[in-house]
Amino acid sequence: MDDRELVKRILRNDRAAAEALVHEYSSLIYTVFRREHDDPDHVEQSFMDFFARLAENDYRLLRSWNGECRLQTFLAAQALRMVIEARAGGTELECDLSRELLPPLRQSLQEALHTLSEADRRIIQLRRFDGLGFREIAMRLDMSADAAAVTLHRAEKRLRDQVSMTYPALFQDFVR
Repeated sequence: MDDRELVKRILRNDRAAAEALVHEYSSLIYTVFRREHDDPDHVEQSFMDFFARLAENDYRLLRSWNGECRLQTFLAAQALRMVIEARAGGTELECDLSRELLPPLRQSLQEALHTLSEADRRIIQLRRFDGLGFREIAMRLDMSADAAAVTLHRAEKRLRDQVSMTYPALFQDFVR
């Protein structure tokens, strides 16, 4: 059964379909949380919270999947959103550190953006700030969706390279 049919069945309250979704995607979701948390108990709790959130309000979150991306991608993005939300509600110490560290990082990012070409800045703006998909970007910039994805990847690499000169520790995981 394909993802669209699976979701349709879940939204019709088919318990077997819901169990199939958990079976199919649980390792992906677990991996997302495992990569983001060091504490195994936190991983387990986040994992359980994810599937509870997915089912709440008559699968409201799952209803928001429009099929433009793969269900796998959608679910992984939702799991990462949970991680980000959890971090945003961090401790007061984390907030104090953010207040100290974010302004110079923002300044560095702003300076790095100005070193990029207008085309690179435009594609980053459309994808990361305006939230457009690659098909929408492709139509606006008169290119294929694949070309838009490649262009964005290269533009973001140039941006990372620029910022990493000032803050190399932030990007050590991206060095290839």
